[in-house]
Amino acid sequence: MQELASVFGREQGAESLDAALAAWARRQGASPVELLALACCEAAAGLSRPGLGGRAPLLLANHGCRYEFGSILLAEQEAAPPCSGAAPPALLVRIFGHGPALAEDAAGAAAAGRPCAALRALLEGRSLPFVAELARVFRSLGVDRLAALVDGGAVPAAARPLFAAIANARLQARSACLDLLEHRPSAPALYLILHGVVLRGPAGASLLPCGGYLLDRRGNGAPGRYAGLGDDPARYRLSREGGRAAVADEGNGVARAMTDYRRWAGQERAALAWPDLARDERLRRFIDLARARGARAERSSAADLKVVLRLLAQEAPVQAALLLCEEGIAAPRHVLDLAGGAVTAARVRAAREILRATEPRLDELDEDRGSALFRALLLR
Repeated sequence: MQELASVFGREQGAESLDAALAAWARRQGASPVELLALACCEAAAGLSRPGLGGRAPLLLANHGCRYEFGSILLAEQEAAPPCSGAAPPALLVRIFGHGPALAEDAAGAAAAGRPCAALRALLEGRSLPFVAELARVFRSLGVDRLAALVDGGAVPAAARPLFAAIANARLQARSACLDLLEHRPSAPALYLILHGVVLRGPAGASLLPCGGYLLDRRGNGAPGRYAGLGDDPARYRLSREGGRAAVADEGNGVARAMTDYRRWAGQERAALAWPDLARDERLRRFIDLARARGARAERSSAADLKVVLRLLAQEAPVQAALLLCEEGIAAPRHVLDLAGGAVTAARVRAAREILRATEPRLDELDEDRGSALFRALLLR
């Protein structure tokens, strides 16, 4: 990813970005394949052209460039060509929102116009279903990025429309990455999830690529990598270089390891105290059973685990859901709903939904892993 880091944060033409991606793919020994292009409604036209290899990706567009879980799987089923030859493909996912036209203000600094309609509605606090979904993503993992855009002087007023679009594309790319962590491809492949904005001005459209996730699914166990801008709009710096926009923060230009969301879930869980589960008579019986089975090296069944989860949904839902994420049993995307420090009503509702959604997966656990989870849920 380091060789692509210099591309991010700099306005350029589509042909220039394609050339950089093609050169990167050659260095990886892979053939680039356009898999999915996700855009907000205003930016869709800028991503609908044939891309690398002369083929167009599956194009999805909605209000606010919102990533919907399962979209990458859909794209593989609908748009990916069958794998041929010895070299695995480099599957490209592009997530580009609509960026406002840039100009220079009276002081000669870069200034941005109006954002896309969906983000404008978000910044104005309007009550619409897709606005609520965007707001949830902007406040995910316990960080209120929206506050930096609408309150005080954390972000210059002239830059807010552009910074909102950049941060949103970054957050949607993270959702796509979490979806991909759950996905198991049918054949070895590299996945590159790019995010940025399409800038539209009097001279036409240009691209501002802002970062990318690389997930190597060729069976070599390589960890995920990220390069590009972070997700905090208060840290972005906007300038103009050679008449083109440039955006940077302290992390741009350096490739780094992707966030370990299982570890993050473990840290969140460790910060929360568990209630006294033995106060519930039914749980107390399961606690005694877990201790006895551990002493006799007996295994626990999926049926017992399901009952315990249903009881914990009432007594300690957030702690139990975080444990399932930490153990890699719950879908990675669920971590987005579990941050927040205090155990709020919204966090409890999200945790209970995660426990319900994860219950069918317990049937897929082998006996040793199921027994270890049984003890981890009950024994402090």
